[in-house]
Amino acid sequence: MFNAGASSNPLVQVVSFVFAGLALIGAVLIGSVILAFVLGFVVIFGIVFWLRIWWLRRKILGAQRDAFERHGSEDGTVIEVEYSVVDERETDNKHD
Repeated sequence: MFNAGASSNPLVQVVSFVFAGLALIGAVLIGSVILAFVLGFVVIFGIVFWLRIWWLRRKILGAQRDAFERHGSEDGTVIEVEYSVVDERETDNKHD
């Protein structure tokens, strides 16, 4: 029968220890490469997202500034509206 227990041969023990160490080092290296790819993707996605938000904010603020300049006020105090007269009341001029 095949016995999968530890060998009593010192040469086999040393070789298996070296292979186990190499496998551990390989696993750590592959894990660090995968972690670097994931972190790199997150950083690049974050930068792209931040640039998109910055660009939209800049565009909105520029449009607001242009609208204020067209209406003659830079602080936004001018309100432009349209209205239509529904019914006119006659004024009572009895005091004249």
